[in-house]
Amino acid sequence: MANGVDIQIDILGIARKESDVKLFFIEAKKTRLTLRDLGQLWAYCKLVDPDEAFLLSSADLGSLNKLLNTFRREDLLDFGDKKKIKKMRVGRWDMRTNSVDYMTLVLDVIPATPQEDFYKSETTKRVAVYARVSTDDPNQTSSYELQKNHYEDMVNRRANWVLVDIYAEM
Repeated sequence: MANGVDIQIDILGIARKESDVKLFFIEAKKTRLTLRDLGQLWAYCKLVDPDEAFLLSSADLGSLNKLLNTFRREDLLDFGDKKKIKKMRVGRWDMRTNSVDYMTLVLDVIPATPQEDFYKSETTKRVAVYARVSTDDPNQTSSYELQKNHYEDMVNRRANWVLVDIYAEM
């Protein structure tokens, strides 16, 4: 009984290390996973707030595959109090190896680190230029000089850029 509600989780795990005790839920299915299965585990997690929760199927991720992997709706896996949000883990149980198929496990998406704007950054940049004249055409005899001058001017216009070298292929 949790909060007066009788829940029937498939596997309940309790791990203890010294005074630290952790509670794990594992909901196991033989069929393809559905949003209903996810909702069931989510409700259990909202009632009891385990340390970790897993939804596993020996079939496949079913309709959850598109929802979680294509539409990237990992927010549907969130549970916990507002102080600490945890994620349910969803994946396939491999009957041959008798273990989780880690290639199917839906993991947290780590957002990309914002990159600084290369041209607006105040960080000193060491710049190398590559200039190339691709033909023997007489109309391109000044091409190397034009490229060299253009890139030297570009580097000189930026106080935090230092021209290291100009590499040429003619």
